[in-house]
Amino acid sequence: MTTHRDPRFPATIPTDVTISDIELDTEPFYVGGKRLTETRAQQLAGRPSLTAPGERSPASTSAPPSY
Repeated sequence: MTTHRDPRFPATIPTDVTISDIELDTEPFYVGGKRLTETRAQQLAGRPSLTAPGERSPASTSAPPSY
């Protein structure tokens, strides 16, 4: 399996960065100008995996080329 790192994000997290869990349904957090809720986070996370019960597969979209 190949993992692709998004070039917009660093390969490692700097030591001066604090990461914490938040309750998305009670604490306001916005992504792309829209409020992120637990439900929306699950939708962004992908669909249920077909091969690994309890896991999520990445969401992907595609469109046929326009000629």
